[in-house]
Amino acid sequence: MMISFVYLSNAIGTTASLTGFPAFIKNLNALSILEALLSGYFDGQPANILAFVAMTIVVAGLLVMNIFIKERSFWPQVFQTEKE
Repeated sequence: MMISFVYLSNAIGTTASLTGFPAFIKNLNALSILEALLSGYFDGQPANILAFVAMTIVVAGLLVMNIFIKERSFWPQVFQTEKE
């Protein structure tokens, strides 16, 4: 994902020449989508309500995962194999 963002970023100036598969990849890349939303915000265009709803759902999902998924430590397994 990061590599496609670097090559297809608006900062490089490839916005006018993207067609076909590179344009398809850019449309799927989350970093490119966020870059376009942020660029639009600084140009005075309001963000889409769908972007706010999606971000809220993602943040809520991450919070739920953080609360309910317990941290596992694999260090005891490493120490047990070293003792044997």
